[in-house]
Amino acid sequence: ILAGVTPTQPGWTRFAFAPTTDDPRVNRVNAEVPTPEGLVQAGWAREKNQTTIHLVVPPGTQAEVTLPDRTNHTVAAGRHEWSVA
Repeated sequence: ILAGVTPTQPGWTRFAFAPTTDDPRVNRVNAEVPTPEGLVQAGWAREKNQTTIHLVVPPGTQAEVTLPDRTNHTVAAGRHEWSVA
């Protein structure tokens, strides 16, 4: 749940990534989710007032990303990183 990775289409060709970063007891989350298309790697780390969020999207898939600041992004395969305050 804290990593926030869920399938939105059969076969994981599309999935949602909406990390939960609001628990003050947790400062870092890393997750790996095996899918038919490859390994999804997702996580985040908080340092002071800055949260760095990362996501690896397997080839042939897309992710719908909702960041803690409520911005939305659609990303294709590859490595992605965001920083939010």
